[in-house]
Formats: sequence, structure tokens, C-alpha cells
Amino acid sequence: MPDVLTQNDKAGKDHWNTNWADTPLPPPINPDEQSAGNHIIRNFHALFKELFSGICTGKKLLEIGCARSVWLPYFAKHYGFDVSGIDYSKLGCQQAIATLNRESISGNVVCCDFHFPPAAFIEEFDVVVSFGVVEHYSNTKECIESISKYVRPGGRLITIIPNMTGIMGYLQKYIDISVYRLHVPLSAKQLKTAHEKCGLVVEDCKYFMSTNFGVLNTSRIKQPDLLSRFKTQLAINLSRASRMIGALENRTLHLPAMFFLAPYIVCVCRKT
Repeated sequence: MPDVLTQNDKAGKDHWNTNWADTPLPPPINPDEQSAGNHIIRNFHALFKELFSGICTGKKLLEIGCARSVWLPYFAKHYGFDVSGIDYSKLGCQQAIATLNRESISGNVVCCDFHFPPAAFIEEFDVVVSFGVVEHYSNTKECIESISKYVRPGGRLITIIPNMTGIMGYLQKYIDISVYRLHVPLSAKQLKTAHEKCGLVVEDCKYFMSTNFGVLNTSRIKQPDLLSRFKTQLAINLSRASRMIGALENRTLHLPAMFFLAPYIVCVCRKT
């Protein structure tokens, strides 16, 4: 079983450790900042405010794939969750602990493969959330089944993935196909169906945000040739365009999230 699950992981620890080595920690989340570059955070903050409108103090939240997480301190500070995280990267876990310590937040970070949960974590959490994890596993249903083991009956599972079935996928394939191949392109319908096959009750599964070209990844581009420089600059310019759209939306109405342009898919489920 462990070998099969390892084969299903299209990225793997080595990929993440290489990306995170000698990289400064991301800045803390501040949803009150009104800059165009903070547009993505404000959108996610609005989503989580809606999902966690009740009293969350003392409730337990787990983040699957918590390496370098700035979300754990955010969930603790803004909603009062007791936060925990799991990741199989030792370096990523060390950085997650550093982000918690930086904001004087207590939390429990465990370094292990989430497919093999610690006994104390099984059906222990009111909320389990993952950002960009599920799409890296070739067997989507099996991955979601493993994650759902952590959710207590009546608890909520929130899965967030990049939308690689739309323009982001086409652009990522052009800019760096090696990064694209680390993903399983999933539509909102496919993601919803995979959760339902695991016996979860899907409350909502939708494309999220109008656009964010900042999800394009150029970290593997190393060659200094003209084409590589063009692709890197293209990603930078598209990211700047996203900030301009964010600034526009901040001043007017939000643009709709359409399947072809939306950068993310969000699936919210209940465990019966």
C-alpha cells in the first residue's frame, strides 16, 4: 500500500523541498490590507467568513499539506480554531512552525504522510482544509478518502485546488510543461463527483475568483535562453494584469467566476 500511494503522488517530497530550500517565509495574512496585490487574500477571507460565521473558538482545524502555511495562524487568529497541520516534508513542517511562532500562535504540526494518519487524529477535527494537495495525486478518490479520515462525523472538509482545466492549465503547459505534469487537471464537476464517491455530502463546489495569473509557476525554469526569459516575463506580466483586475474589482463589482478563467475550484463537504 505505501508504495502504491507514493506512486500516485505526482510531485513528491523532493520537489517541494527543492522549491522551499533557502526561501524566505511568506508574509503573514492581513485581509484588511487594501492593496491590489492583496486581492486574492481578501477573496479567500470573504469565503472563510461565510463558511465560519458561527462560533469556532475551541473547535479543531487541520490543514493537510501545511508546509510553510500562513493559513494556520490566520485560522487561529480570525476564528479561534485550535489549529494543527500535517505535511510529509520535514523542511516544510519546520517552516510551518516558524510561521506560527512568528505570530505567537500555538499549534500542532506533525510530519508524516497524510495517507497514514496518527491514531489520535482519526475523526478528530471539526474542519479539515487543503490548499493545492488533491490535484497532485493521480487517484483523486483515494486521496480524498485519506483526507476524510481526519474529519469527525458532522464535520466539514474544504478542498481548494487550482483550476488546471481552464486557461491557467493551457498557460502553465506552455510556460513550463514539467510543472503542469505534476497536476491532475480536474473540473468542478469531477472534483464534486470524487467527493461524493467517498460518501461525503457536497454543500458547494464551484469555480472561485474571476482570475489570478499569479498561480502560474515558473520555479523550474532555469535555462537563460531567450524563450525561457520570454516565458518568465509573460508570467510576470500576466500576474501584473491580475493585480490590475483586482484593483478594478476592489473599486467596483466583482467579476463572475467562469470555468475557463477562474484560477481556483473550491469544494465544501460535510461528513455524515
